[in-house]
Amino acid sequence: MGHFKLKILYAFSILLILSGDVFGQDQKSVQRVKAIDPFLKPAQVHIQQNSAEDLWITSPLKVMRYNSAEVITYNKFRGIPSEIGKEFIATYSDSKDQIWLSGVNGLAVFSAKKDEFRFVSSITGKIYTFIEDQNRQLWIAAENGIFKLNIDSDKTDFGISRFLSENTMASAATIFNDKIVFAGSNGILTIDRISGKFNKVDTGYFRDLKITSAVSLTDFVLLGTDGKGFYKIDSNFNNLQKVYSLPYELTSASVTGMSSLGTEILVSTDGNGLYRISDDLGSSEKFNEAPAQIYTSFLNRQNLLWMVSKQGLYLQNLSDLAVDHLYHDPAKYSSLADNFVTASATDSRGYVWFGTSKGLSIWNPDNNRWSHIKNLNYTRSLSKPDVITDIKATGQHVWVATENDGVYKININTLLRAHYSTDAKFKTEIKSANTVFIDAQQNVWIGGETGYLTMISENN
Repeated sequence: MGHFKLKILYAFSILLILSGDVFGQDQKSVQRVKAIDPFLKPAQVHIQQNSAEDLWITSPLKVMRYNSAEVITYNKFRGIPSEIGKEFIATYSDSKDQIWLSGVNGLAVFSAKKDEFRFVSSITGKIYTFIEDQNRQLWIAAENGIFKLNIDSDKTDFGISRFLSENTMASAATIFNDKIVFAGSNGILTIDRISGKFNKVDTGYFRDLKITSAVSLTDFVLLGTDGKGFYKIDSNFNNLQKVYSLPYELTSASVTGMSSLGTEILVSTDGNGLYRISDDLGSSEKFNEAPAQIYTSFLNRQNLLWMVSKQGLYLQNLSDLAVDHLYHDPAKYSSLADNFVTASATDSRGYVWFGTSKGLSIWNPDNNRWSHIKNLNYTRSLSKPDVITDIKATGQHVWVATENDGVYKININTLLRAHYSTDAKFKTEIKSANTVFIDAQQNVWIGGETGYLTMISENN
């Protein structure tokens, strides 16, 4: 599974107010955003964009919100609580579009109503990085350990609790299947979000790697490092390998950021500029227009790449690479139910099925229409949406695995479904299903946290 990849052709227009120095003249030209002054310490700047298209720029002494028309600044004198410390590290946008701010002493969350950040907790100490899982839990790698909180909580501190007492010093985080992966200068840590088991990965001969970034691909996790290029680790997290298939300037690069773009990966570096590499790591191409020194980068859902360099903030338009991001629009029923996608598959009609934190979404690309199913269970009324862990399509059916209600076989034309679980009409020993596999004979195999590996024959 890993991050799903979907490449489609889609027409859209963007109005962007910019002024700057142009390095190239085509659609992929790079512009410097003159509304943002050059940074005193560009290596300590962090950028990310929320669904409202506000770019959040964090430096040690201030946070800026830029909407292409104006810049709003927050600092210790305005809008940032003193409890999180005198220096700020990064912001993070969750699936509800809440903005979290990390500091050297703790955590804050943005209040749009008051136009300021509100203090959440200092139990974490210095925060290194965040990531949200399928259950809308925010995982936090910090000085005082690994923490998690519920982004939907009504509590002032969002019910934050310590999961693990270990200083990870993580610079990067990703989700691979059901595992939360934190990676940094002192190693790689995985957490199975269902069982709660954690594992400090044995990196073998590769000690003291300064891991800066991570991206989940189909069969492995790709890791970028400071000065030593790329490494990859297999799906079982027991085989870490150096990547030698790329040009020399990449095998020894200082990687500062990676983003998935369809079947490719965008890589920003400090010294060698910007590259796109294939997800099989077999080919690469350099963008000659980009600055050579890129300290951090962020790709938004319109395929606009923001980059921080010595001279300031830059923007590159990559929309002509024919990749579009489907996303949740609160004003429209006919859109993705939620921005947190856990699984996807395309059925025999060409419809695309998505598992999200709000259940199942089905997209017809021919007319851009959507349908949504919060719960697949016919017989019971469930208060929470299904947590979908895997989706596989075969012939006239789609198989959907859930974390807490077994597996469903769904007719793609009628949406009638058969239920397989411990308490369903079709009995299996698996209630919490992690994966579905369809073999060459069209037998369906189900795996889960408990119970035996189960095979369902084609005619069952």
